[in-house]
Amino acid sequence: MHILQLTPIEHGIVSRSISGLLDAVKSGFAIVPDIKSNVPPELKISVIKDGLPIMPVSNIALYKNRKTSSEIINCFADHVIKAFRKKTET
Repeated sequence: MHILQLTPIEHGIVSRSISGLLDAVKSGFAIVPDIKSNVPPELKISVIKDGLPIMPVSNIALYKNRKTSSEIINCFADHVIKAFRKKTET
């Protein structure tokens, strides 16, 4: 039995930023799905063996303004795409 099946979820935390969600975790009010590299060292990373369910696959999108662009924006977009491609190919 998963830990989330034992503990009914009665409330949700909403934030416009991941830092707001992480503040809720630091305060003990929430658990948050996040990428490992974004988790501050003072937080515990819980995994399946800790009783958490497998998370569904998620999609990440990169949006750029079609009307205005610059070399630095295009370079950054290429960098982000390559970084995520490396993670999913390994």
